[in-house]
Parts: sequence; structure tokens; C-alpha cells
Amino acid sequence: MRISVIGCGYVGLVTGTGLAEAGHQVICTDNDPERIAALKSGVVPIYEPHLDTMLAENRRAQRLSFTSDAGEAVREGEAIFICVGTPPLETGEADLSAIDNVARLIAAEACESKLIVEKSTVQPRKSNCGRFTVRSWSDASTAPCT
Repeated sequence: MRISVIGCGYVGLVTGTGLAEAGHQVICTDNDPERIAALKSGVVPIYEPHLDTMLAENRRAQRLSFTSDAGEAVREGEAIFICVGTPPLETGEADLSAIDNVARLIAAEACESKLIVEKSTVQPRKSNCGRFTVRSWSDASTAPCT
């Protein structure tokens, strides 16, 4: 399966590498171009046992790639894992704005139906706004489909 992972922090990078290790074609993106450049050059910005080795092996096998073009990642994946930060607001609630932004991106860039998986530390059902955002912003006439 072709899988896109949006967010290359701890959750996204470990998830993407693990999915590539399982045999999937994975493309990862992040809004930090320096992080993507580092990952493309083989620098792993976090520590997780064996992650550096797994990342290198899956890049060599061409099952794992990185791009700074989030639209490309959305268009390439059959399934999209949203692995972006949800830091706490002053009220203690999770800041879901990054999930909302990714949902808008998916709605704008997807040329076909996608399986969307939200993977974060947010409590279940707290981020249902992403589903409604994708629906409300979807318009096939604006997607860059070829």
C-alpha cells in the first residue's frame, strides 16, 4: 500500500519507518524543510532504538522517502497518517489547529478517496473536526488532479 505520513516528529517518523519496514511504500512530509533535508541525508533527529538502521535500510530499499511538498505526499498516498503536534492550549485542551490545517490540505490536494488516520496523543473523538473539515473543504474542481 502507498502510505503518506504528515509530520516527521517522534510519532510520524517512527510510524512511517515502521510501516516501510512492514513492506509498504511510505512518503513522509513535514512543514520544517530543514528536518526533511536532514532526513534525506540520513540524519535522524530523534532517538528510538534501531530507528536509524531501519530508516537507512528502508530508504535503500526505496520503501521510504521524504518530501517537503505536502501536496505531493497527499496525492501519492492511498492512506494518509496525520501525525502532527497537538500541544496544550492555556485552557488545557489540545490545540487541534495543525490537524485542521492538514485536513484542509487533504481536501485541497486529494484527487481520489483517501483513508485518513489521525495518530496523536489527542483523546479519541476530540479530533473529529478533521473529518468535517475535509468534507466541508472538499471540491474536486480545485484539486490539482491530472
